[in-house]
Amino acid sequence: DPEQNKYTFVRDEHKIVICEGIYLMHDDHGWEDIKSYFDFIIYIDASIDTCIDRLKARNKCIPGYTPEEIEKRCDAVDRVNASIVEQSRKFATQEVKSGIA
Repeated sequence: DPEQNKYTFVRDEHKIVICEGIYLMHDDHGWEDIKSYFDFIIYIDASIDTCIDRLKARNKCIPGYTPEEIEKRCDAVDRVNASIVEQSRKFATQEVKSGIA
């Protein structure tokens, strides 16, 4: 989790700032105004199924979860989040097709 006030942004000192986050273009739940802070937004178009499969493999190292629990969580939580994020692509300045297969 991030530490409060650990990093600062000073517009006069920083010409380019790259931010990553699945909800940065979300248009609900308190995220509505965040995208207005960005001059250029790229949406990376990737297969949700491929992303979930990779997430399941990556999450197997999380202690305290069985493989079955990871499968359930990825399908019940992460797949739903990915579908919500996919709806925000309309706010992107540019879309780029992911290279994952």
